[in-house]
Order: sequence, then C-alpha cells, then structure tokens
Amino acid sequence: MSKLIEELKVYGELLPHSDFKVVTLHPLADEVEILNRLDMLPNECTSCDLYWVFKEEMFFVSIMSKENPLVTYYSKPNVKHGHSFYIVTHTSPLYTGTIKTALKYLSRWIINNNKRLEKKRHRAEGFKMTNMDICNEKYLTEETKMELSEVKSKLIEIEESLPLSPFSIFHSFSRNGRTLGLPCD
Repeated sequence: MSKLIEELKVYGELLPHSDFKVVTLHPLADEVEILNRLDMLPNECTSCDLYWVFKEEMFFVSIMSKENPLVTYYSKPNVKHGHSFYIVTHTSPLYTGTIKTALKYLSRWIINNNKRLEKKRHRAEGFKMTNMDICNEKYLTEETKMELSEVKSKLIEIEESLPLSPFSIFHSFSRNGRTLGLPCD
C-alpha cells in the first residue's frame, strides 16, 4: 500500500482531514488558502478530478456539478491504473465533504463488486452504475433504504418457496419482533 501512496503523492498532497487516501487535482470550495492563491471564488469549484488509493488499487475519479446526476464506471485493460469513475452531482460548489460522501459510496460499491474489478478484460468496459446523486447524504440514505427493501422482498420470496417441513419450521427466524407465521405443531 505504501508504494501506491508514494505513487499517489506524485500528483500532489494528500487531502487533509480525510480517512481516504486521495489527491485532488482541482481546488475545493473549502480550500480557502489555495483559492486565494489562484484568485478563485468558492462557487467556481464545480468540478474536481482526483486520484484515490483504495483496496490496493488506484482509481481516477472525476466529479462535476451539473443537472441529471449519474455515476459511471470505466475500466481499461492492460493499463496500470485502469479503473475510473465519472460522477455528475447537483451539489455545487464541491467541498471536501462532497468528495468524502462520493468516496463512501464508491468504496461500498468496490467492496460489493470486487470480483468484477479483478476480472481480467481484453477490451475496455464502461457502464452506468446509478442515476442517484451520490454526493448528497440524503440520497445515499434513500438508496440504502431501497437496498434494504429489495433484500426484504427477496427474503419473502425465499420464505414463500420453502417447504413446510419440520426442519424449516424449527429453523424459521423472527423479523420485526415476530415469527414468519409458519405453523408450529
């Protein structure tokens, strides 16, 4: 990991006050000192490219403030750091917190899709991950609720397909403080 961190530092200083190992290539609205040196105003910080080290891999992430939020993923085969994400958000200007919120979502996605990322590809791949505004905590919460409701629906589907055998009755579990309603003799 330290080799990747050293490689990351070639692009600049690590983002301060962050648990993520990231180097931004453009200033953020809360980086007052940098904005003053560049003679920029915080509201001009509407896009940011960055390099991010996570799970022994370096990713390129591009975030832009525009209408119609979305997140896409691209991978390029035979490229040393061929994973990249393109994010469009309503959030403007972009702050350090905006970046952290986006990286929380992406880190969860990377963990859940690790096998897909490790798969060796012979050609470039790209796809849309979501239309949600992942830079806004409010939407992340709604997405989490949506994921939980999908899991509950799947559980109900599985439960309905279980045979009513003594084994399944004995091993039925409780949810929301009550049993699943399986008959117990």
